[in-house]
Amino acid sequence: MLKPYQRFSAEQFYEELIAELSSGRPDSKKPSSAETDPARSRLRDYAARSRELDTLLTRLGAKEFCATRCDRSPGGCCWEHTYRMGNEDYFELLALQEVEARRRGWRRPGRPCRYHTNNGCRLWLFKTPVCLRLLCPRLAKSLERKYGKGARDFGDALAKLSLDIQRSPNLLKEMDRAIAAGRKLLAP
Repeated sequence: MLKPYQRFSAEQFYEELIAELSSGRPDSKKPSSAETDPARSRLRDYAARSRELDTLLTRLGAKEFCATRCDRSPGGCCWEHTYRMGNEDYFELLALQEVEARRRGWRRPGRPCRYHTNNGCRLWLFKTPVCLRLLCPRLAKSLERKYGKGARDFGDALAKLSLDIQRSPNLLKEMDRAIAAGRKLLAP
């Protein structure tokens, strides 16, 4: 978490992060704010892993399943579990969620989940762990039918993600384990 005297510009950080993730390195010769500030470095590392998990969930068909086959529509699990769970006091993450959602076309606050739309979630970099780890029993069974026991390993790895981004020293390692399990499912 940033110290009270440090200024946090979610817009600026988001722009730096997008440039860095797009190119694989910071856009300029000077170090980005993520390289000079441990809290921002952690947010950058979290965002890269969140994006990878979101991509894996998309490739595995989880998002399509939720959008077309969920019997709890229109919001399903996303409306039952709040995206803020465990991170209510993490100002930087919540600010970055707002920036990301606006940049990705989000316009309608006020639903139980601010970021869920008819086309799914508007977040892919700054989803909270509670969102990343949501695999309802129907979805888990569907993935297991399609991918076998490895889908259970992936689901178990997601379920172990700590809910508190700020206070969990192992969250990034937990995310790495879930990413490895998801990649293994998709490997030829």
